[in-house]
Amino acid sequence: MALAIIESNTRRAVDLVDQITAFALGAERPRILMNAGNIIREVARTARMSARKGPSVSTRIPAGLWRVKGDTGQIHRVLTNLATNACEAMGGKGELRITAENIRIEASRESDPRSLGSGDYVRISVSDSGPGIPLDLRDRIFAPFFTTKATGTGLGLTTSAKMAASQGGLLTLGRTDDAGSDFHLFLPAA
Repeated sequence: MALAIIESNTRRAVDLVDQITAFALGAERPRILMNAGNIIREVARTARMSARKGPSVSTRIPAGLWRVKGDTGQIHRVLTNLATNACEAMGGKGELRITAENIRIEASRESDPRSLGSGDYVRISVSDSGPGIPLDLRDRIFAPFFTTKATGTGLGLTTSAKMAASQGGLLTLGRTDDAGSDFHLFLPAA
């Protein structure tokens, strides 16, 4: 099991170098047809290994989850960032849940330019049972260089939101209260 995770993380490191190189050269990486459930399982497996004595990690991936077309490295990176943030927010205890579902959006929810257009989407939710995000910080969490951590760049959620947008999707903050937070990654169904 540990060897499989090392191998998987090595592939992710190579993919990350490819992403950085493509970004530096202004090139667009190829999008492939994929099963998002496989990425969710891999992120959950890594989170379980990283947090052996930390929060419990669970997934719910329905049979018949629609496939998406995108950059697997970027989607993996977004979910890993959300899972890592959730585990850190819970301080080594609680529950991390990663779930997926097929949803259909009939019309844009509002005039917000970040909202999704009509269509079929796979919504991946990363939820934790931590303390939630204080009300006065919620409008700033996606801002570049904003962080609540003692050490950190403040680029994790900003970069994740940009990666979601580059996939034709959207990253949003859902529920957040003293029982935890939910982040939703919407990806267009292929």
